[in-house]
Amino acid sequence: MPAVSDVSVTVEPSNGRTPRRVVKLLCGGVEHVDTIDPLSGFERDKLLDRAAQRFGQPRHLMGCLHDAIVKAAQRVDAQPEAQRPFRCYSMQELDDLDLSADYIFRNALVVGSPGVIGAREKSLKTGIALDCGISMATFTSWLGHFECIRAARSVYFVGEGGLLPARDWCRRIAKSKGLPLPEVAGFFLCDEVPSLNSDSDLATVAQRIRDYEAEFAFFDPLYLMLADQAAGASNVYAMGTMLGRMLKACREAHATPIVLHHFKKSQPIGQAPELSDLSQAGVAEFAGQWWLLNRQRPYDEENPGEHDLIVRLGSRMGFSSKWMLHAEEGTLDAPGGRYWRPQVSAMAEARAHQKAQREATREQQQADRLRTCKEKIVRTMARLKVATMKTRIRDESGLFDKDFRLAFAALLEEGSIATDEVYVSNHKKPSLGYRLAENA
Repeated sequence: MPAVSDVSVTVEPSNGRTPRRVVKLLCGGVEHVDTIDPLSGFERDKLLDRAAQRFGQPRHLMGCLHDAIVKAAQRVDAQPEAQRPFRCYSMQELDDLDLSADYIFRNALVVGSPGVIGAREKSLKTGIALDCGISMATFTSWLGHFECIRAARSVYFVGEGGLLPARDWCRRIAKSKGLPLPEVAGFFLCDEVPSLNSDSDLATVAQRIRDYEAEFAFFDPLYLMLADQAAGASNVYAMGTMLGRMLKACREAHATPIVLHHFKKSQPIGQAPELSDLSQAGVAEFAGQWWLLNRQRPYDEENPGEHDLIVRLGSRMGFSSKWMLHAEEGTLDAPGGRYWRPQVSAMAEARAHQKAQREATREQQQADRLRTCKEKIVRTMARLKVATMKTRIRDESGLFDKDFRLAFAALLEEGSIATDEVYVSNHKKPSLGYRLAENA
């Protein structure tokens, strides 16, 4: 028979406002579980009566467990709430909690909710994310538009391109804010990304976050962190496990993770993006806040320095909006080289501006066409030299009837064409003809 001194005592945390706890006694592989107030001597006595009978122990020997039960309860009470597993809250406790959204950028980025920046290739994911990190570090607006509520530190893990393009981006972004890069404090960059299947990598990432006291950790791009688990990328359960490991590592280091990820190849250009456009299973479900980008038109290799994007923001916190982003980067061979000049506008405002631009372009094209037609008519009439009927002028100019009528009417109104009488064979009376005016 095991000795009473070998009995182990476990007290579970309180669940609600009741003082009663689940108390477990284990003796020689036999367990006795009861629910009592561990600080009540009367209830402890009743517990020990039942446990002695279950363990086959003399009751008087069980008295030594009174202190062990009290101390176990006190240890649990001393444990921080955040460390207690599966902590449950009564509705009163939930209502009493001091909880509020900690915004870094107003209605655009909040602390504590894992984020995803998603887009097709060549859609400025890295530039926009780096602008985010540098903006929160320098207490400036993100993309020159989203107001920074308070400064925050972050670490950026980048796996594509290496340090050279990353430094170029950082220099251009800092310059757009009127700062030399060395004056940007609180933003740190690493040219490696962790494997989500490596405990060692995630532990190192968590340590780097703690080293730099970062509140946010950017991971760019997600697919490189799945390299050794690519077969599971289509399995929501496998992806959920891997993303959950990263989220846990970041939360234990008190940081919010933001991952950069690609869209599916089938995502159409020119439409407002959706969470369902994100490739791989589980990524949309992982996103607690998201910034989805889509080009308005395909990437132009001949004009790589200008970008027009549709941006959709959203979160589980409830903020949601759509924007248009026009970003200019310049080119390497242009005077002054490359730069960074983002301009965010509301969707309705941007649509109205685009409509006005299209109308202006159409009007300019019509004016150019009218001018070309007028020049053809003038050249034709100069070649004919004498007053000629309108139908012949039209036929000789080679213009379509509508273009001819508009251009001819404009020349008449300007006074560039004068009327004259024209005698045609087999006609007794003269017909109306036209010639170039003296001042044409």
